[in-house]
Amino acid sequence: MRRTLLTGAVAAALIAVVPAAPAFAAPQRGQVDGTASLGQFGSPTAHVNAAQNKSGLKGSFTIEYPDGTYAAGTPTCLFVSDNAAYLTAKITRATGTRVQANNWTVGNYLVIGARDRGEAGPDQLNFAPGFAADPGWGANQAANPAYDVVDGDYHVFDAS
Repeated sequence: MRRTLLTGAVAAALIAVVPAAPAFAAPQRGQVDGTASLGQFGSPTAHVNAAQNKSGLKGSFTIEYPDGTYAAGTPTCLFVSDNAAYLTAKITRATGTRVQANNWTVGNYLVIGARDRGEAGPDQLNFAPGFAADPGWGANQAANPAYDVVDGDYHVFDAS
């Protein structure tokens, strides 16, 4: 009987000390997610999914043209400021006729810029040609998201 009471008391104390996990935990540092297409520059579609939190940066990207040219890979850096996100990523797969022109060599890096404009107008997108060396973290003017998307949507969350 004493053991049961002691076990119950310890369990109750642990429940009181350990806070309950929230049903929805917002990212703690930043996030970008979505798929959208440009109506110019060959009509590429860019899918971006990246979230930065305490455990690190997780996600992926894919850019694909209607002719089948694509690049895909994993994020190395995510910079979010207000409604714009800049994702630096390492190319892990690439194929197609535009690979050489875009410098999408496996092992190279590229930067994707996405702007979530909400109800203010179409979201915006841009991406830079591939870089042989990691261009680093932060807003990269080579990928300034200045071109309106014609289809799709991006969601940018700035946790700062």
